[in-house]
Amino acid sequence: MAKTALVLAGGAARGAYELGVWRGLRQLGIPIHMVTGTSIGAVNGALIAQEDFDSAQQFWRTLEFNKLFKLRSHADESRPKRIRSSYLQLSKNFITEGGSDVRLLLGSLKPYLNEEKIRRSPVEFGLVTVSVDEKKVCEYFREDIPDGRMLDYIFASCSVGPAFKPYVIDGKRYVDGCYYDNLPVSMAIAKGADHVIAVDLDAFGVVRRKDLRAARSLTLIRSHWDLGPSFFFDGAQFKRNDQLGYLDALKAFQHYDGQAYAFAAGSADALKKEFLSENRKLPFMQFSENRFLFLKDRRASRRLLHHLQKRLINKTDIRHLLLVWAENAGEIFELDPLHVYDQEEFNQRLLEQFEDSPSLELPGHTELPGLPGIQSALSGTGVSGFAALRLQLALYKASIKEMFTKETSRRVGRRSATKYLVDVFRAHTHEDRLPMLSNLAALMPSEVLGALYILWLQDYREKPV
Repeated sequence: MAKTALVLAGGAARGAYELGVWRGLRQLGIPIHMVTGTSIGAVNGALIAQEDFDSAQQFWRTLEFNKLFKLRSHADESRPKRIRSSYLQLSKNFITEGGSDVRLLLGSLKPYLNEEKIRRSPVEFGLVTVSVDEKKVCEYFREDIPDGRMLDYIFASCSVGPAFKPYVIDGKRYVDGCYYDNLPVSMAIAKGADHVIAVDLDAFGVVRRKDLRAARSLTLIRSHWDLGPSFFFDGAQFKRNDQLGYLDALKAFQHYDGQAYAFAAGSADALKKEFLSENRKLPFMQFSENRFLFLKDRRASRRLLHHLQKRLINKTDIRHLLLVWAENAGEIFELDPLHVYDQEEFNQRLLEQFEDSPSLELPGHTELPGLPGIQSALSGTGVSGFAALRLQLALYKASIKEMFTKETSRRVGRRSATKYLVDVFRAHTHEDRLPMLSNLAALMPSEVLGALYILWLQDYREKPV
């Protein structure tokens, strides 16, 4: 029988995302035969191994940083202020005591962890820690851990410095396994895993990408969204991360479509069909069965394609490339990633947010020096010929970059910049090629793609019956 392993990364407070992934896998009925983890991944792995979902949920509800570290903050304080307080306390503990004691953070785990259940469970369990004194990596499965010491080795796997002191077991110091392997896929492969479900929290630590490539069958689950500070334990953040993990698990196994957002199954195919069936195409763009976004300006095309491809995780064909194009626009206009959408609802909400966004007033062009001005500034410097031309072009490029990335960003937001670009593109719909497109694609690819999608929604798509 094929063996499926769930591999869980470290990431402290981000670990609630892994609980959400487990919830999704349970709903889908996907069996887990083995779980390996590092740091908070080891904590979640132990809870999963004993197959007690209710206890895992209850444990995460007990984690509250203020109480654990005796911080004096109030519920009505702003989130940034509470985050600062958390990190200041950790810094203070490092300066005065060499770090916090990980048992303060995870001491509440003991009532929810049953070592006997873990050892009897049909789900194999392994963790990673590092022995400081022996200078060796410890990749331990449950049979390698002495009886009665399971909790100690889990604590050892979570002792990441400088936030926490090394954890001492039998006189030897251990630290977080993230320093060696924060996503222990190789452990699962060595133990005979046929299919690996790897959950990456995008946190501090070493992730061995070659091990991911070595898996016979791999499903990578990773959030498109920021999961928050690793050492800020907050109930609202836990709830959000749990839901993100749940939706990402369902998307990874095709229950929903999408990458950043969750769409009803079939949305990617429907969007592709709608694009390819149009008689009138968007300006500057071409669509066919095997080609997408290949503009006459190939440099701009490469930039925009690369920006979209970076958003893809497991799904890489044209259907999902088109869907992440829509998602890019949704992110600009801040649609809720915790909601499950059908395509029409998503597009409708997107257009509503677009209409409610302020219009853009660009800074005056007098702030952007032209080549004549730069040539005048260079006169009398002794620089001439080809060297002068290169310097002029470099200065001109730098001035454009300064305007768009600094001056403009100080005065406008992504929404209003996208709204402005919609008007620019609409004004040039009669042209096959837009001269400024390469520069715009290089400087603000997300806004360019967002504007093109909005333009398609407003002017070119086939309206639903």
